[in-house]
Amino acid sequence: TTMVLQAAFLASKDATSPLLALPLVAGANLLGDLILVGPMKMGAAGAAFATIAAQFVNAAVLLVLWKRKVVKGRITAAAVSAAYDPAADPDTVTDKVDRRVRVMTVPSPQEAVTLAAFIAPMMLAIGARSYMGIAMAAAVASLG
Repeated sequence: TTMVLQAAFLASKDATSPLLALPLVAGANLLGDLILVGPMKMGAAGAAFATIAAQFVNAAVLLVLWKRKVVKGRITAAAVSAAYDPAADPDTVTDKVDRRVRVMTVPSPQEAVTLAAFIAPMMLAIGARSYMGIAMAAAVASLG
């Protein structure tokens, strides 16, 4: 569910909403690890249960954010069905059945800036998840 919701956010050109869920999910995972591995002495199984519970939290948070996004009308039928117009694109060629096919091109500086603005939050999310995973593993290892 979380992968589908993250893909839906990315498809709607919203890379920041999944990033908003990350602190809550990481906190839920850390809290679960501290409780299940520490006082409850469940070891690796406790860490696994905490991770699964955190994924459920992630799904719930992403569902709430998605519903807010749809209800607020930020996703309109026009935005969803906005299609690429190959006739207006100079970087296309005609194939054997007279369809225009886009040829791979180097982005313009303006397109590169737009792409970087879209990619930056996702790179931050990937880095934060990696860091949280390492921090949680270190916390669990220090508990014994």
